[in-house]
Amino acid sequence: MNQKFLKFKKRMQVSAILRAVMCAVGVGLLVAAVWITADKLNAKSTAVVWCALTATLAAAAVGVLVAWLLRPTNKKVAKHLDMRLDFQERLQTMIAFEGEAGDVVEVQRADTARRLDETAKKQLRTKNLLPYLIPLLIAAVLFTTAFVIPGRVPETPTDAGETGEPVDVWELTDWHITAVRELIAYVKDSDLEHNGKLTVVETLEQMLTDLAPIKTKAQMKPVVTSAMVKINRVSDGINTYSAILSVMNASANPTVKDLATAIGKPSEPILETKYQELKASFTEHVSAEETDAFAAALSSAVGSAGVPVTDPLYLALKDFSDALSAFADTADDLAEGEAASALSALFDTAAERISAALMQQGANRGVTDYAIDKLMEIFDILWGDLPDELKYPTNTEAGTQRGDYQEKEDEVVTDGGLGGGDVIYGSDDAVYDPETETHVKYGDVIDDYDAIKTSELADRPLSDELKDFIDQYFAGLYYKNENKN
Repeated sequence: MNQKFLKFKKRMQVSAILRAVMCAVGVGLLVAAVWITADKLNAKSTAVVWCALTATLAAAAVGVLVAWLLRPTNKKVAKHLDMRLDFQERLQTMIAFEGEAGDVVEVQRADTARRLDETAKKQLRTKNLLPYLIPLLIAAVLFTTAFVIPGRVPETPTDAGETGEPVDVWELTDWHITAVRELIAYVKDSDLEHNGKLTVVETLEQMLTDLAPIKTKAQMKPVVTSAMVKINRVSDGINTYSAILSVMNASANPTVKDLATAIGKPSEPILETKYQELKASFTEHVSAEETDAFAAALSSAVGSAGVPVTDPLYLALKDFSDALSAFADTADDLAEGEAASALSALFDTAAERISAALMQQGANRGVTDYAIDKLMEIFDILWGDLPDELKYPTNTEAGTQRGDYQEKEDEVVTDGGLGGGDVIYGSDDAVYDPETETHVKYGDVIDDYDAIKTSELADRPLSDELKDFIDQYFAGLYYKNENKN
């Protein structure tokens, strides 16, 4: 192969690569410029990562395509030189018969090589890159301009012209979206019951869609609180604790009421002392008649609760009543010790199943409560913005976040409070204890928290004003009972 031919081909390869790179960079800058400009015109914050990724992918795609189209094969180079040098297809013929032998071929090849060697160097220059440089410069100018120009500031809307006062402008930002996406991921990985999990995720996704066009806080808050209400109803819909315990407490059989008291609540399943007392009342003096009456009353109460028959708490109590009824039929045939042991085992098995069912319901409530609290934090929703259904729901146990506790003006506070002793506490709410990884009452942990606070304040170089503020916060949780009877 002629050396001049090979050198020209190499220069064409370099030229093709340069043109491909210039096209790629130009397209990438143009895509980024359009993206940034559009966001600024719409008064939106630019998602830098997605913008850069899109521009890079567009640049790579264009660069590869241009490089492939401009690749200089031997045939392309020969055709290009034949046209430029007016060789009347001599080079194309030489390439076509490159692997052939013969006198005619050799003469043709030698003649073409001689002509090419005699060609002046200036005639073998590659194409000018200027046509590719101009669009690149234009794209660079547009990209720079997109950064320099100020973003459009949205007009401040007014409140329907009644007062003319400005309304707080609001926008669904990337931060909001990321925070809600993280909440969705938390719900998906949580212990929330499967169907409830699907409903919460769907509610959060729809909320993001509904928030996209909203421009004021006044419009935003109802959308978010509506989603919070739907999420709150998820645990209300799948938790059967309130429905079952209410009919048990209304039972005419006092033992069924005692069992309802001993069952406790999702955040504190099975009150061990009360449950053991109930078990002892049956096992110390086994009575088939009393056991059968208890079984029948329990079965009737649970059956009238109107909950799904597949519910774990319903099944635990129904199976317990069936087992008690079956035991009553055979109790007279057993020795006193055997009867007491068998009856004790029935109570123990029921306690395990009831506790497991309540813990699942507690997990359901914990996830939905966390989701609601997180939405309040993300969108700056205050207690006063909440509908009454979220402030004081009727289907949740007292003492939990947003539980049905409501302070009354004439409420009398007595000694002891939740933690016992001579103080009472300013909140009935439960708090998360990181050591036990459970929700406990303030009265169980507040003394420990106060001791940690005192120790930390002594060791840290904080201002007196900040220390006083922290002390006042804890003082707000303690109320001295100065007028004890």
